[in-house]
Amino acid sequence: MLNNASSKMIYAKNLKEFIDAYIKYQKDISMGYRSVIRLRWCRQHNVSRAEFDAVYFKHPSWKNRKVTYSSGPHQERLAQHANDVAFIYNRRWTKKDMEFFLKENETLRDWELAKKLNRTIPSIQNVRRRVHMLNKMGQKVSVDKLMLSESKLKKVYGKKK
Repeated sequence: MLNNASSKMIYAKNLKEFIDAYIKYQKDISMGYRSVIRLRWCRQHNVSRAEFDAVYFKHPSWKNRKVTYSSGPHQERLAQHANDVAFIYNRRWTKKDMEFFLKENETLRDWELAKKLNRTIPSIQNVRRRVHMLNKMGQKVSVDKLMLSESKLKKVYGKKK
């Protein structure tokens, strides 16, 4: 059952040696089995989880990974939309916007509609939900009906029990 990777971890003499093997053989051993080995090794050597984490998070490879997967790309994407009207405040849907939406709904994706209408993707998805709801109720989709909220659509056009 023991392969080279797991035996290097199990027979490590100190915590630094164990963590070097733990990181080096990450891809060779499943996460569950790696955690079992870590628990057993820590119990055997009287190492607490806090001590393990302190040494693990100081390891150079962890620091490299942290920098690679940092929030930088996320912050850059948000910065692109910093001046978008749709992200600054909520805008009401106009009849003109709804007409454009109905015309282009089948051909454009959410992000394309959001860009052309200067809206957020969730607001596009909200209108698509209303279109779907009207279709499900057997109603003809119109601009006036789409101007209503989902709850009003349910009250006015929903099936009575």
